[in-house]
Formats: sequence, structure tokens, C-alpha cells
Amino acid sequence: MTIDKESFCYVPFYELYVEEGVYGNTGTQRIRNCCIQTESYETDDVFVQDPLSISSISTLQNTRTEFLQGKKPKSCERCWIYEQKGFESYRQIFNKQYSEKDLPTQDIFDIRTIDVRLSNKCNLACKMCNTHDSNQIAKNQWNAHKSIGWTPADISIDEFKKRCDPSIHADRKNHVRPSNNKILDNIINFVKNHITSKCNIKLAGGEPFIMPEVEEFLQKCIDNKLQDKIFFLIITNATSAKQSFIQKLQQFDHMVNLSIDGVGDWLEYQRTGAKWSAIDQNVTELSQQLNTNLIPCWSHLNLFALPDFFKWVETKTNITDVYCNEVTWPTYLNWEVIPMQYRQLLIDQLEGLSLPDKMAQSQKQNYLTLFDNIKKEYRDLTQQEKQQLNNDVKLWDFKNPIAYIDRYIWGKELLN
Repeated sequence: MTIDKESFCYVPFYELYVEEGVYGNTGTQRIRNCCIQTESYETDDVFVQDPLSISSISTLQNTRTEFLQGKKPKSCERCWIYEQKGFESYRQIFNKQYSEKDLPTQDIFDIRTIDVRLSNKCNLACKMCNTHDSNQIAKNQWNAHKSIGWTPADISIDEFKKRCDPSIHADRKNHVRPSNNKILDNIINFVKNHITSKCNIKLAGGEPFIMPEVEEFLQKCIDNKLQDKIFFLIITNATSAKQSFIQKLQQFDHMVNLSIDGVGDWLEYQRTGAKWSAIDQNVTELSQQLNTNLIPCWSHLNLFALPDFFKWVETKTNITDVYCNEVTWPTYLNWEVIPMQYRQLLIDQLEGLSLPDKMAQSQKQNYLTLFDNIKKEYRDLTQQEKQQLNNDVKLWDFKNPIAYIDRYIWGKELLN
């Protein structure tokens, strides 16, 4: 083996990512090692398969082989891009969960972490999300298609109908892709039978706090007395602080990552359907009762919220850490496309900005790198990105009282 420890990732050897109910495809699930990997494999319920058969799936095995050979797999390109820009990548963050003794000496697949998306039921239509992860986006897209003839720029009309036409998916009420009704029991049996160490289970969505499957899963784990067997990581948009959910989660070791993209109007525009006043109150409640981090996603839609965001963070005394994420998909949302002539006010505000003491040093460094990059990093939109942005702005403006070009002074420049 020629393992390169500087670029090695433990995730392909210990973690499994599962999306339930793939739209319009023959398999019921899409699997890979982590949420940001770009290559997937479709299968029937993976949780009724044994780990040995899962480990031999070529998509997963090829990634492990490349890491063992000291290579950087193409499917992990999002991490390589982050690292090239000077940020701590997901790979580097995830690697901290492991130690030198976990470094594999051969090709193994010892599942310790399961990242499962049980449904796309959500109450928001975030502009950096998609129909597979938000039924509200699917609903908005279909309504815009029927009303103004809107269609996505990146897929064919046939594929669009296959994903969103409610007449094709009789079981998907209100565009919600449901879980297999046996999957919760199958996950529990998989954990009991195949995972010897404490299992990390990550749950996102959709929105976990409003997905009935997630609360039912927590209850089933309690009924099976798995409180000492499972660590839960929940990713939520903080639009709900449902007490029955919180009380169940409190029985497990856990961390709740709050997706809060700025404050006020900045957040409300990027996360369509969000109400800042409710989210602000929910963050206080959630952080008082649960272990919580903040995981904002910075794009050209909310970058100017940075100064007020950190002032707001200082008021939330129970938050553990604040992570730094850039929106890398869709690529036209990247903050680097904001023309330099519009950035000076933000740059001036960031010069004297102090970061909260509660933040981990690695995340402080990420933000200092971001602040420095804002002063110098710029790129033009490609022609394809312009076409995609123009097309999606038509969707965003559909039944929205505030037009994109009225909200962003650089809007016309990007669209033209």
C-alpha cells in the first residue's frame, strides 16, 4: 500500500450514506460513503444486506482502493476544492473522529456511521437545495411549470416530469417521497446484528423535526433500549422545536447542527418560507435543551449577512461551535461571483470583526481565510451558469413579492 496520510480519508472505510426513495429510478435507495460524494449506487434496501456484500459494491470499493493507493478520488472533489481554497474540508473534519489505530492496513468496510435520509418532507424551499431533499421545491417547481411553463435548465422535460409530476407518483402526496415502511426496523436490526461499536446515526432531510419517520425512529430505538448503542447527529433548519422530539433525543448522546444562513431577510431569502423571528426563538430553545452547533452556508445570496450574523451568535450563549461552509452547488450561487466593486462595505465591516471565543480554532481559521478570500477571490459566471441562474430566478420570482434583481444590486450584472 502507498497510503498518503495527508490526503487520506477514513470515511470510505467506516461510513455509509443512504437516501431512501430515489425519484423516478428502479432502485429504492441511493448509497455512497458520505453526503458530498459525487458518485452513487442504486440498490434495494441496503439494511437487509450484510456488510460484506455492501463492501463489494464497486462504487464504494473503488473509492477505498484509490485511497489505499495514495490517490485522490474524483468522487471526493468537493473536499479537494475546499482544501485548495485554504478551508478545512469535510474530510479533515470527519477524520478527527478517528485515530491512527483506525488507519486500515487492508481493504476493509467496518460500518460505524450511518447517514440516512428517510424522506424529503420539508417546510422550506432553500435555493441551494433540490427536489430530492425538499418536497416544497418539487411542489414549487411543478406549480411554476403548470402556471408559467417553467422547466429546469439542467435536466430534460421527461426527467423533470418523472421526478415531479404527481400523476406519476400516486404514493407521493404533496411531492413527499416516503420511506419504505419497514426501513426503520431494518436499520435497527442492522445496528444490532452488524455494528459492534457505538453507532453514529446522522439524520437530515427534508426537515427531521417535522418528518414523522424520524420521531418514530427515535421511539423505536428507545423501545429497543439502544440509548447506549447510538449517537445521533441531527441536521435541522430550526423552524421547529417540537418538545416530544426533543425529549426523545435527550435520551441519547447527540449533536444537533442548526442550518442558520445569516440573519433576518438574508436568511429568509436564501431559505424560502423561513420566518426569522421564529427561527431566532427556536435556536434559543434548542440550544438550551440540546447540544448544538451552527452550520451556515455562505453564498452570493447571504454573504453580506456575515457581520450581523456574528453579532447574533454572541447572543446565543449555549451554541457549541460555528462551522464555515460555502455553497458549491449550484455553482452560480458561489459568493465569488459577486463583482468586486460591490464588496468594499462588507470588507470594511469584516476588518474589525471579532469571532466568538466559543468557536474551535480550526473554524476561526476557516472564517479568517474566508474574510481574506472575500478581498481578492473573484470569478465570472460561465455562460452555462448564467443560463441556469436566469432560469432559476424565474422560479424564485414566481409568486415572490420581491424580485431577485430588486434585492441584489449585482443581480442585473450576473443575469446579463
